[in-house]
Amino acid sequence: MKQYFAFQWHIADACDQRCKHCYIFSEDCGKAPDAMTWPQIEDTFYNCLDFCEMHDRLLYFYLTGDDPILHPDF
Repeated sequence: MKQYFAFQWHIADACDQRCKHCYIFSEDCGKAPDAMTWPQIEDTFYNCLDFCEMHDRLLYFYLTGDDPILHPDF
């Protein structure tokens, strides 16, 4: 059985919850939420696939850090 490669992926800062424990909004620095572009998402995805093929691993993504469904390209 192949071992997993678990990839914790933060694709955007967009979130409508504002949880007190969240590191994204823990400081009120006035920074606008940021997000990966679609080409960056594709590059990251295919880099992970290549890595897993080279090292005989099963890719497992954790989408974290925000609400990924708020990303405009998700």
